[in-house]
Amino acid sequence: MIVEWLSNPIVWAAGLSFCIGAFGYVLFSRMLWPLWRYRRLKQRVEKILSASGDKAALRECAGALTACYNDTLPYWYRLALKNRGEAPLEAAGHLMTLANVKRPQDAGRRSDAVRRALGLPAAGEKR
Repeated sequence: MIVEWLSNPIVWAAGLSFCIGAFGYVLFSRMLWPLWRYRRLKQRVEKILSASGDKAALRECAGALTACYNDTLPYWYRLALKNRGEAPLEAAGHLMTLANVKRPQDAGRRSDAVRRALGLPAAGEKR
């Protein structure tokens, strides 16, 4: 009886579709989603730096970058960021300092430091 049930093609199709679905879920939730989130954070930081430099948004981005780097990014991607010269934790520190800066010349230097740490183009450059 079990041999007859296992020889049924629908059982094999259901098992295969379950395995493919489980693999897709793991691939998306553990690899693609964190990478996409990190890239969105970088774009958000770039937008805030080029726009007004809202202090609350700067602090929020610093916290989000730290949480993303420590909690969600896979270890292999953290190594890839290190090889690329990107340092999100350093950028988060500069963002927090930038949120507290009073003088415009200091803000410009901190903004440039954030851009360098995240591998973003300088203020006037295009990608």
